[in-house]
Amino acid sequence: DDVVRGFEKIQLPDITDKNWLDIPMLKIFGDGIPTNHTSWCNEDYLNAPGNHGAACLPGNTDEEMEEELHKIILLAHSKGYQVAVHATGDRALDASLRGFVKAIETYPSISRRHYTLHGDMITNEWARKAAKYDCLHSLQPAIGAFLYDALQPFIGRRASRIYGLKELFDCGLSVAGGSDCPVSMPNWRQ
Repeated sequence: DDVVRGFEKIQLPDITDKNWLDIPMLKIFGDGIPTNHTSWCNEDYLNAPGNHGAACLPGNTDEEMEEELHKIILLAHSKGYQVAVHATGDRALDASLRGFVKAIETYPSISRRHYTLHGDMITNEWARKAAKYDCLHSLQPAIGAFLYDALQPFIGRRASRIYGLKELFDCGLSVAGGSDCPVSMPNWRQ
């Protein structure tokens, strides 16, 4: 409901000057981070049995939260916005990609190149499907340098998937890199 009201209130300028960038984009926080047990995962955390995290969306069940995510993605896509979803957990990644695919198949004439951010638990199957639908992934290499060891107690074998760039490229996925500043160091703004 908040997103719908926001779209009703916001009137973006019609940019025709080729010297200006026109990037209508909506970022959604799909989940949190693994070390806080807030990544939305398919399996429970090893060190927190019974907890698999949750989406940062309304809903009492995983299915309800995913439905809300899909509604937001579909609405933004239908209005011509690119959608970025902060998704660290594998369930958040899967739900985001299902939402992207649904939007693309519902409005195939609109190409926005939606993407996920972080993706601490990407699988090759996920990467191939994202590439098939021209979706992107943005990761933060500075974070990846310490994540593998840090995440072992939280997600075990799934930590081996952290930022396997060569595998992602081999799957045909377009990958971008960011700093995630000021969350991670070094803080390039100082």
